[in-house]
Amino acid sequence: VTGIMNPFWMANLSVNQAAMAAGTAIPHIYVQGFWDHYLLIGGVGSTLPLALMLLRSKAGHLRTIGRMGVVAGVFNINEPVLFGAP
Repeated sequence: VTGIMNPFWMANLSVNQAAMAAGTAIPHIYVQGFWDHYLLIGGVGSTLPLALMLLRSKAGHLRTIGRMGVVAGVFNINEPVLFGAP
């Protein structure tokens, strides 16, 4: 997705930079930083939904991995789920 969206993000970023230099309001919110910080929450592998599903598991050890994974996944750390899940 980033290969396709990158030209649009760079164009929006260029317009934002020109607006900021002119002292006007920034017109575009959807740039690469928005994607990185708000849409990729839970790690690059998008393991946050997996951690939420592990919380509902019948197996106790998977629920434990889910509890650790949800807290870490909110901060874009997905190793507990990647290495803890079977």
